[in-house]
Amino acid sequence: MDKFKGIPVDMETLPEAHIIIGIEVYHAKGKGIVGIQMVILPGEFSKKAKWLPTIGNCNGERQTFFIEPIERIVEIEVRFGIVIEQVRFTLDNGRKSSWMGRAVNPVVTRVAKVSTKEYMLKVKMAAKNNFI
Repeated sequence: MDKFKGIPVDMETLPEAHIIIGIEVYHAKGKGIVGIQMVILPGEFSKKAKWLPTIGNCNGERQTFFIEPIERIVEIEVRFGIVIEQVRFTLDNGRKSSWMGRAVNPVVTRVAKVSTKEYMLKVKMAAKNNFI
């Protein structure tokens, strides 16, 4: 049992503990992405969806991407300049969301890709070393 922000967590079961079945992104004109919220199935065989608390706020236009319970997010792409402008999710079967959000400054946008497998490995290592 490891600790994640002081809370005991079984790091071996963490990636399969909750299944993400939906992502809502909120964006506001000129501000980029202002909030994100996920819908999960809490447990491998649960049929009751649960909304996680919104990170940021819900003030702005909403876009939703639904994910089948058998699909997994394998990559996250982010377009950013001085703010996070857009995000796109790639699933294990190759399906991608549309770019969610709105370009704030189309001239100065950069793109970063994050593999969820690499990210989870970093989270596990950081938790084991108590860095988070």
